[in-house]
Amino acid sequence: MKLIRFTVLSIVVLFAVVTAVSLLFPSTVVVSRAIDINGTEDSVLSYTANLQKWKFWVEGMKDSSVIIYSPLRAQLNKTGVTIDSIQNKAAFATWVGSNGRVMQSMLQIIPSANKENRQVTLHWQFVQYLHWYPWEKFASMMNDKILGVMMEKNLSHLKDCIEKQICL
Repeated sequence: MKLIRFTVLSIVVLFAVVTAVSLLFPSTVVVSRAIDINGTEDSVLSYTANLQKWKFWVEGMKDSSVIIYSPLRAQLNKTGVTIDSIQNKAAFATWVGSNGRVMQSMLQIIPSANKENRQVTLHWQFVQYLHWYPWEKFASMMNDKILGVMMEKNLSHLKDCIEKQICL
């Protein structure tokens, strides 16, 4: 009986300590990447604000599991993507996973300070809001390593697509 009580008490204390530590982690996680592209704002916006053109630069968009319903709504395997708004040269989207987890993303075009230069900076960020659950907080530590690499690869594809005009 003492062994069972000790085991249960140890598990409760361990869970409390892990939960207390996880409460020190932020409840909002932002993963952000940017790339400079030699192109016009409109040419970049045409690829970022239209899900039908994502197949040219987002890896996996040509899979048979991807269903594009409209330029603003698609199903990427088990994740639903909806472009909610396009304003001030930025596309705002909501990503909903099969587990119901919601992430917000923004693809923002920042023009060059030099008006003679046809270069723009494309800033892509994902924002995820977490619950207080310790497993969610600890799992979010990997978001930058998982999402960041994918974002860098896709932004590089978009840069090649626009600069080399291979997507036409």
